[in-house]
Amino acid sequence: KFNSVYSGAGCHVALSFYHMQLGYFGAEAATDVQAYFAYVQGSCPAPCESAGGKWSTEQCVKFCEEPKNKCNKQCSELCSSSCTCNAQEKTCMAIGAKKWTSKQCLKFCDEPKNKCNKKCMDRCSEACNCNKEPEVALYVWPDRSLLPSGCDHWQTADIGTKVPDYCCDTSSGDGITTSGMLSTKLAGTSYDCFGVDLGGGAWVRDYLGCVDGEVTVAEGCMPLEYSFGVSWPTNDSMKASLYENGDVDSCKCGYVQPDGNMKFNSVYSGAGCHVALSFYHMQLGYFGAEAATDVQAYFAYVQGSCPAPCESAGGKWSTEQCVKFCEEPKNKCNKQCSELCSSSCTCNAQEKTCMAIGAKKWTSKQCLKFCDEPKNKCNKKCMDRCSEACNCNKEPEVALYVWPDRSLLPSGCDHWQTADIGTKVPDYCCDTSSGDGITTSGMLSTKLAGTSYDCFGVDLGGGAWVRDYLGCVDGEVTVAEGCMPLEYSFGVSWPTNDSMKASLYENGDVDSCKCGYVQPDGNMKFNSVYS
Repeated sequence: KFNSVYSGAGCHVALSFYHMQLGYFGAEAATDVQAYFAYVQGSCPAPCESAGGKWSTEQCVKFCEEPKNKCNKQCSELCSSSCTCNAQEKTCMAIGAKKWTSKQCLKFCDEPKNKCNKKCMDRCSEACNCNKEPEVALYVWPDRSLLPSGCDHWQTADIGTKVPDYCCDTSSGDGITTSGMLSTKLAGTSYDCFGVDLGGGAWVRDYLGCVDGEVTVAEGCMPLEYSFGVSWPTNDSMKASLYENGDVDSCKCGYVQPDGNMKFNSVYSGAGCHVALSFYHMQLGYFGAEAATDVQAYFAYVQGSCPAPCESAGGKWSTEQCVKFCEEPKNKCNKQCSELCSSSCTCNAQEKTCMAIGAKKWTSKQCLKFCDEPKNKCNKKCMDRCSEACNCNKEPEVALYVWPDRSLLPSGCDHWQTADIGTKVPDYCCDTSSGDGITTSGMLSTKLAGTSYDCFGVDLGGGAWVRDYLGCVDGEVTVAEGCMPLEYSFGVSWPTNDSMKASLYENGDVDSCKCGYVQPDGNMKFNSVYS
């Protein structure tokens, strides 16, 4: 009934009482305003490790080419000696010495079967002749009702959400069109803010550049002197005025209002496929629900790389200056800060954070809490999440976080619709310090009488119990909620009570534990599987 299975470490939108009220009893009964998130952590062995034996070339290639196995350690060289196949050689031969354009190379390297190809590791090698300059292409689905799972994020609050790459692929459905890579040039010169031809003489403006070391795209960059629906989009005669160098703010992206606030959060940071600004969003935002008749869905595929922002700073910094720069969350992946800090910063922050750990033995939760702080992201002691000094237990774990009212959700966390269940969101959505009144369950226990189970009871308080799943699926730590046995009925005999809690514990998988409030027809009611 719900696709409430969450795969992979991190913070996920979780199944809430609102979703269940809406799904089972309708909109009038959906009165709960709380928002739930599930923080998943831990690691799983590569699934190939348990396969054992020697595989034929065909068996190995078939296994390693499946998208779910693309990050499998056994496939990292496509394939290891345990598979005894030569797929790496085969994919390299497919490239050969041919010179490819950036788009051709990236298309090849983005295919799941080539993810682990050494030729693609640098995205791309000299054999591909890739241009790593930032680029963006738009993809338009003819009707949002056609969007498959993973792509079905089209609400205004979803703008900017990163979605699977297949959402930005014309082969994923009928009638999908693409702009191709947009040109930022006017008369041979590239600009940060550039005109986009909508056809029929209509023009708008976008931004493409580097922000804090991340390739960034912004849409809706309408100058303040224009008025949407009156003088905007503009026309051919004015297109030259759209080109200028600047940044997201100076180019007035996101349809900035006179008060300086963005009307739409249409800024997309990082390579990949993002939910983009659509005509539906603009119709709804400017003219109301009755005017919002457009059914198309838009996505922006962003690619390229940016230099680390520290590289342009130059000079030698004091310890204080360097630490201040490297501790900012936006710089946590800065190459100059990877050892917190490099010689160009001349600081000893790495030494300081290591001293903070010392020889003390920490619990898994204490260690992960330390290592998750932005200032410690690049701490060598945390690289393996965590070192022996932290004594971390890497077994899968999950904790629930409850925001008292979804109206309080900040940008990045404001995904609470049923279609958003399982969406991975920033870690600060799973942090009690991110707002007032946020509560947490702490790490849930999977044990009954000292024995751990895959499917386990969750105490809601007041004698009420439900069931979740925690384990490894295809090498990914995975959590699933709403694991209600078919003999129960939601709202009648479910949640169950203390007298029945022992029956909730069993070993199995997402399917056998009936997660996602599985219906008699076998389909999930909620997508509450977090991986």
